[in-house]
Amino acid sequence: MVVIVATFPPIITFLLPLEPDLAPDLLNAVAILSPFLVGVLWAPHMRIASGLAGVALALIGSARVGITVLLEVN
Repeated sequence: MVVIVATFPPIITFLLPLEPDLAPDLLNAVAILSPFLVGVLWAPHMRIASGLAGVALALIGSARVGITVLLEVN
């Protein structure tokens, strides 16, 4: 179940009727936004600031997107 929930947001970008050039950009946005939301929701359980955890995980997501774009995987 966790695998389905984790892979659903990126897959939904390709199921929507979008321009072919827009889908990878939307996928990259989801790849940055998803870790941010996880950080914000996870932070109270770890007793750290929600914004700090969200931004930290969003930076990790941004690094992953940056490496993907540099390697021209899209």
